Amino acid sequence: MTVPASDLFDPPHGSKLFVLEILPWLSTEHVIVRATPTEDSDCVFENPEDAEFDLSQHIGINAYGQLEWGLSGFELAAKNPEIRSYKNKDRWLCVQLTDDTENPQRALNLDDCLALVEYYDEDAGEIRTKLGQKPVSSKRSIILCFDGTSNHFSNQNTNVVKLVELLKKDDPSQQLPGVGTYSAPGLLTRLGEKIACIADEGIAWYLYQHVIDGYKYLMQTYRAGDQVCIFGFSRGAYTARALAGMLHSVGLLPRDNMEQVSFAYQIYVKSDKQRRDKFAHVPSAVKITAGPEEVEPDAFKSTFCVPITITFLGVWDTVGSVGLLTEKNLPFIEHNPSVLYFRQALALDENRGNFIPSVWDHSRTTSSQNVLEVWFKGGHCDVGGGAGPPERFIPPNEHPEPSVPRLSNISLRWMIRQCLTPGIRILFDPKVMRRYRKRKILETRTPGNGTESIENYSATLDQFDVRAKPTIMHDRSWWWKSLDCIPVPKLEQTPEDPSEPGTKYWPNFGASRIIHRPASFEGRAPIRLHASVCSHIVELAAEKKVYVPAARWFNPKADPLFPIMDESIGSSVISKDKHEPVQKALWMVWSADLNQSWWSSFTKWLGWI
Repeated sequence: MTVPASDLFDPPHGSKLFVLEILPWLSTEHVIVRATPTEDSDCVFENPEDAEFDLSQHIGINAYGQLEWGLSGFELAAKNPEIRSYKNKDRWLCVQLTDDTENPQRALNLDDCLALVEYYDEDAGEIRTKLGQKPVSSKRSIILCFDGTSNHFSNQNTNVVKLVELLKKDDPSQQLPGVGTYSAPGLLTRLGEKIACIADEGIAWYLYQHVIDGYKYLMQTYRAGDQVCIFGFSRGAYTARALAGMLHSVGLLPRDNMEQVSFAYQIYVKSDKQRRDKFAHVPSAVKITAGPEEVEPDAFKSTFCVPITITFLGVWDTVGSVGLLTEKNLPFIEHNPSVLYFRQALALDENRGNFIPSVWDHSRTTSSQNVLEVWFKGGHCDVGGGAGPPERFIPPNEHPEPSVPRLSNISLRWMIRQCLTPGIRILFDPKVMRRYRKRKILETRTPGNGTESIENYSATLDQFDVRAKPTIMHDRSWWWKSLDCIPVPKLEQTPEDPSEPGTKYWPNFGASRIIHRPASFEGRAPIRLHASVCSHIVELAAEKKVYVPAARWFNPKADPLFPIMDESIGSSVISKDKHEPVQKALWMVWSADLNQSWWSSFTKWLGWI
């Protein structure tokens, strides 16, 4: 029994809406299936016959002896029809061919063919639901990319820009890439844009504009069946997660319904759970208001919008607040039930107070989600791109220049590989991919080579790039060093729960980031150290050198096999002979007193002056 290739791209969700069963059958009769709505479905079959479907009229035996949709009469050459579940998800029609004694089993995926469909009942004048042939839906991908504040196309591009370059952009029937901009509306001068970027970086003045621009783009382009994938770096990563949060909270408004967008955004911003719980006991007749803070997001979504699933949300080093002078974090940033795949690359060596990472709350991850956060060597721009020497554009017909180690190449390769996961429909331009491989930014994938060969070559590229020094902005700019001394309120990671930032009034003094491994996961929390970091530490130890990541690891005892690596070859656990130098290099806190003292931060900061 072979699963059709289309199932890898569009997993059916009909099994959550109805149960299928074959009606009592005689060999001389047609095979009829009946659907029974599940408790999770709001479907009602007004007419009993709407719940039934004649498989014999739509399934036959083709010339190769296989079941095929679009033919008929399969029951004439088959017996013992039954419905079986494949991996507890897909329902398959299974039969035995009467004239094949050696290998009589045949199967056809019914979830690829059947669905609950709507039709107009002229007699009743109403829209009704029936079990019918699954309509042809869109197979496009809509990809939105948001770059960081003040990042524009240049000769020092971020990984977001490089990702956009790699995407296939010449066939809108398959893929629609959209790129977010950080140019402030109405500020056309270079000085005006610079001021706007500084203001946006400080207090997120234009976060609203960035989010609704992406939301409007989706409104105008989305069709049923489209896969939605969102990427971002830095504050652009926060924008990407805020857009995903808004889509989860209020859904997607229909095309051209622009008047409602601003109100929908305000409902999303005000949709914190504590407010809803506070007024849950108040009768609706007592408190009547049209303000967004009193609107139930689910009611707005049900009335005006359609629910949207975000297939892939990939971010580089999300900056964790809506602004320097604000304390609020937007809803559904630290978790989002509407995201199927979440990937985040994080910087081990970033230590600016205004660049605390926004991490995922793994305690809220559902069983249907695939979540992974991986920590890489480098500062903020080493992971998201934009650091290092300028890069010259090399035309396809020119020989590439000698490679320069770049830490951002490691996290770019990692993110591209995550996009190649079965079920994620992101298409890359083969010509651009070849150019990146020629420049040794991406690993070569020769047809016929197995996974191990690809991993070995990727590890070789990582070993070259990881030699680059981290970009620590405190060492390069008096502005950032001075800003860390100013006692203004800002968000900070808390050791107990880094996904829920607290408010900090004391100067940051270059305090390092926090990596918290929750004990409740028994060592299985999807928080990883990239294999390139471990191999780099071991390699330097052999040379009597050392690399000590700045980030502090809390609660490593939660995982007896800590640290677990991502993309390691052969095993995700460090071997015993390499474990000691890695353990020594990682700054781990084992005691109950998890708070880094202000004095230790201050004395460390003094060393930079």
